[in-house]
Amino acid sequence: MDKKKLAMAVLVMVSVFFCADHIYCGSTEEDHFAQGGAYFIEGDYEKAISEYNKAIEIDPENAEAYFSLGLAQSLLNRNDAARNSLERSKYLFRKKGDEQNVQKVDGVIDKLPK
Repeated sequence: MDKKKLAMAVLVMVSVFFCADHIYCGSTEEDHFAQGGAYFIEGDYEKAISEYNKAIEIDPENAEAYFSLGLAQSLLNRNDAARNSLERSKYLFRKKGDEQNVQKVDGVIDKLPK
């Protein structure tokens, strides 16, 4: 498997991981996040971006939504937007004291084209 396909597979798995916690919660924010995850898995990154943005509108502190938004943006080669979303995600994870996810986000940011 080439590096690009492997990276995409990892990004999808990470997005699904973040989405899994939110699927059955039922709040509007979580519904948008879960729908974004479903679109992401289907490869419809435009719709995923739209849903992640809706989740962020409701909860601007949603680090997972910013992370997933950044992943979708990166897969559409919107690297500046992706970097901004991922940096916001990293800031919010750090604010919550979640250094493990800060490191995961850093790993994704490091893989974006400069």
